[in-house]
Amino acid sequence: MMPWWLVMIFLKYSTKAPNSSFDYSDPNTWATSFPMCGGPMQSPVELTAGRVAFSRTPKLRFAQGLKDGKIEAMNTGHEIKLKLMPKDRNEPLLQLISNTKPMNGVYTFAQMHFHWGPGGQHSGSEHCVGHKYTEAEAHFVFFNSRYGGFKEAVRHFDGLLVIGVMLRGAQQPGGLAFPTLGLENKLDTIDLPGNRLTMSADLTYFKTLLQHAVGNFYSYHGSLTTPPCNPVVTWMVAAKPVDVSSTFLERLRTEIFEDADGTRPLVNNCRPTQGRSGRTITKHISIG
Repeated sequence: MMPWWLVMIFLKYSTKAPNSSFDYSDPNTWATSFPMCGGPMQSPVELTAGRVAFSRTPKLRFAQGLKDGKIEAMNTGHEIKLKLMPKDRNEPLLQLISNTKPMNGVYTFAQMHFHWGPGGQHSGSEHCVGHKYTEAEAHFVFFNSRYGGFKEAVRHFDGLLVIGVMLRGAQQPGGLAFPTLGLENKLDTIDLPGNRLTMSADLTYFKTLLQHAVGNFYSYHGSLTTPPCNPVVTWMVAAKPVDVSSTFLERLRTEIFEDADGTRPLVNNCRPTQGRSGRTITKHISIG
């Protein structure tokens, strides 16, 4: 296990891993090029609560103009990344505010992205509750506002917060469901790495989803699940999965590619679970 003093040195000089520098064929080899991937506090993990905490629900402060928002979607070659923007582009879409450890502070939303599997009986989520995986997982990524931006935040132990929502496919999602906003009908425009799409969208549907996610969740300290695997993430993973359109998942599996020639569908872009290494996982239950 990499000693902490060496982790802190790597964090100080940490930079984003180039898209071409890793793939999902064997994530166990990432540490060869990215030493922090073999270090402490790695994610994802199996979520089995070591303790239960009754606490105040973190406050979500949404921007005005969500109904007239926009989505910028991009195929990175490893994931589909979405920037969600309100009508006023100078205002952050969302801030999470919490006075409860370990989510103590103000966190500003940066982007969200998806991880998914090949379908059928195969897993696609990165986290699992007990031994139960789902078909996909959405990550809403925030940076600690004290650091001013994402690039600086990833160099600090308390730099990021990620809300994870495990997704299960449904032919007709009912009740609380992940809002795809018609994106499944436009995935062919971002089929190859580097391709981008901008579309208008009513982002108010995300308010209900995220308010649900922060009412009952598992938390622990971990890492980015892609290189360079910085151990700087406070994870909040919703305790219960939500439905998402099966059509959306199927088109992710078949219409999104990891190579410029469009010959290798992007599937299984999920890192295997990592060792707990003595970490306590807390299940938070809201008391209002």
